[in-house]
Amino acid sequence: SGPTKCSVAQKITKGSFVRLHYTGTIAANSKSGVPGTIFDSSYDSATSSDKPQPFETQVGVGALIKGWDLGLLGLCLGTKARLIIPPSQAYGERGASPDIPPGATLQFEVEIVDIANYKDRQVKVDVPPGEGGGGDNLFALIDTKRDGKLDAKELQRFFSQQGSDTVPPEVWRDDQDQDGFISWIEFSGPKGDGPPNMEDLKKKMEDQDRLKEKERKRQEKQARQIPDEKLTPAAAVARRKLRAKRANREKGLNGLSGQDAQ
Repeated sequence: SGPTKCSVAQKITKGSFVRLHYTGTIAANSKSGVPGTIFDSSYDSATSSDKPQPFETQVGVGALIKGWDLGLLGLCLGTKARLIIPPSQAYGERGASPDIPPGATLQFEVEIVDIANYKDRQVKVDVPPGEGGGGDNLFALIDTKRDGKLDAKELQRFFSQQGSDTVPPEVWRDDQDQDGFISWIEFSGPKGDGPPNMEDLKKKMEDQDRLKEKERKRQEKQARQIPDEKLTPAAAVARRKLRAKRANREKGLNGLSGQDAQ
């Protein structure tokens, strides 16, 4: 129900940020599961003191199951729709929880509450040439460390920006080798034309290490110029120990030199 014709600004397109209410159930024609069983709903977010909060997400970038990415496209602001999603566009033969068994066909009742254009809401990310290629690149958007893999903190940060408190469990299915990271090869969402250029990343990290070492030496030099009387007691003790260590080392070197002369 609701509007079926609307302006581009009020229509869900690829990349749109959407706020919607939904209730997910096992569809009547599902070959597995108990038809009508509710497995998830945005209305469950309500407490005794507030209203249910709409679910916020981005459409068409691989953050959702395929059935949602396809089924939400073209819907207008204010529309109430029913999405019937076959297993191939949902959770397949693996299922997703005790309430979504393998091979289940899902039904979602959705209500579009708000739509924002991608260009108005996108997170600005500078991806240099060779660090993920061109095209749609959700991987580069999430990979803030630029190390060619996604960790739990990066994923949590991304989904928090989408309005979700947690990372959907199905995201971790991409972690095929179960090492706690999702590599560019494992990532099933939009990821550009090629993997990050790890040689460039390695060089950047080495440059950063050199800068850190340079700054450490500068601070040490600056600390050595502080008069003894202005040092804290702990710093004064540390300086005396360092001087004694240097004196012993120089004494040992001088002793070796004397033996060589004989």
